[in-house]
Amino acid sequence: MKLTAELGDRGTLEAFSRVCNGIARVCRGELPIRVTPDGWQFLLTDVAGNGGSWLCYFIPARVFTRFVVDGYDEERNEIVLTINADAFIKAISGAVDDRCVIKLTKRDNQPHIQISLFGTRTTLNHLTAVTIVFPESTHTYKGPTVQIDFTLSVSLPTSRAFPKFFTVLKNQSGKAVSLEISSVGELELCCSTEKAELTLYFQHLPVTGAETEDDEVVTAIVRVPVKIMHLVWTSFLQGHAPKITLRISNNRFAVIKAEIEENTFELIIPGLVDRPAN
Repeated sequence: MKLTAELGDRGTLEAFSRVCNGIARVCRGELPIRVTPDGWQFLLTDVAGNGGSWLCYFIPARVFTRFVVDGYDEERNEIVLTINADAFIKAISGAVDDRCVIKLTKRDNQPHIQISLFGTRTTLNHLTAVTIVFPESTHTYKGPTVQIDFTLSVSLPTSRAFPKFFTVLKNQSGKAVSLEISSVGELELCCSTEKAELTLYFQHLPVTGAETEDDEVVTAIVRVPVKIMHLVWTSFLQGHAPKITLRISNNRFAVIKAEIEENTFELIIPGLVDRPAN
């Protein structure tokens, strides 16, 4: 197996570093990475300690100056590996060098990722052990297959209100926020805390998936953890004017997709279920 990914100028290296800084906020321990000839994917199956959630941040091959992948075999031309998140991200984050080369190599017959940072006068190498995930185990990192009975999807406005709202909820010790879409283009976010009930409301948004008769208004609602929404919005979805869509399967899950510069972000969050009182 072979992997060589080169970021050939300071601009693309800084952009990659920003992504890594976001990943650092939502990942602890081992960081799964999947590479194919199409590009590079960061994969998280336990976002912010919430089991069942799944995050994929995809960086297309065209972003890299050089991107060479020789996977398991011709049929499965991919490499899936796990690497210590802190070691990888510290090597990349904050880099101000002119060029970076990430390469899969071996040391003492064990697979490693070598990160080489090239400055004007210096070269710095980082070597970190990795674990190769073989084909029979890669299903662990694939996105969940969700059976969709009924969903509504809305295009979200580019608004600073979202990160501000989720930050307020976090500071107010909010635990869960409800997301509700209506077929007439309304979006309401609501959270109850010990001190107040907080609501963020939008209307006249583009909606898809609403198949109704006689102008019937239908809604889809789901409750998700405040912690995840705050981390995701403040780590990835502010400051880049991304195109964001929110899809809800009623009381089951929320899917957030975004186009961020040339990259693609996707997050699937299972809905919270209230436990019956004893």
